[in-house]
Amino acid sequence: MIEKFFSFDGWYYRTFSFLADLLILNILFLLTAWTVVFTGPAIIALYRGVQNLLQQKQTSVIREYFQNLQEVKRGSLLTAIVLAFSLGVAGIGFVFMSLSTALGFLVIVLTALSFLFVTIFTVIFSLSTLSVKEAGQEAFYVLLSSTAHGIILFVIPAVVLFLLAKVNLMLCLVSGFAISVCLQVTFFNKVLVKTDGQ
Repeated sequence: MIEKFFSFDGWYYRTFSFLADLLILNILFLLTAWTVVFTGPAIIALYRGVQNLLQQKQTSVIREYFQNLQEVKRGSLLTAIVLAFSLGVAGIGFVFMSLSTALGFLVIVLTALSFLFVTIFTVIFSLSTLSVKEAGQEAFYVLLSSTAHGIILFVIPAVVLFLLAKVNLMLCLVSGFAISVCLQVTFFNKVLVKTDGQ
C-alpha cells in the first residue's frame, strides 16, 4: 500500500512533482524577466511551460523554458505592444482629463478595457503561434463577446498575488507568478478555447 502511495504513478508523486516544476518555472521567470529585453520572452516561456505541465508532457521544464526564451523576436513584440498600449492609454487619459474632469469616467472605462485587452492578448499571444494581428483579433473577439471571462483572466493574478503576499511576501515571489499563470491557462483552456482546439 505504501509503495503504491509513493510510486511514480501515484497522486503524491505527481502532485509534488507538478508543484516543484511550477516553482522552478517561477524562479526561472524571476531570473530572466527583470530585464526589459527578456521580459516578453520570459512571459511567453512561462505561459508555454505551464501549458506543457498542464498537458502532462514529460519534458525538462528548465530546458524547455530556455528553448521558449529564445523567441526574442516574438517576446520583443509582446513587450512593445504592452508598452505602446500603456503609453497610449496614459496619453489619451491625460488629454481627456486636461479637456475636462467630467471625462474621468470615460478615462476609467477606457483604462479598464485596455487592461482587459492586454491581459487577454498576452495569454493568447503567449500560448499560440498566431501573428500579432490574429492574436489581436482573437483578443478583441473575447473582449467583446465575453467580457466577464476577460475580467476573470485579469483578476486571477491580482487575487493570487494579493493572497500569497498576505501569507508571506517570499511565498508570493517564489510561486505567485507561476500559480497565477497556471490558473489563467487552466481557465483559458477550459472556458475560452473551442473544443476543436482553436
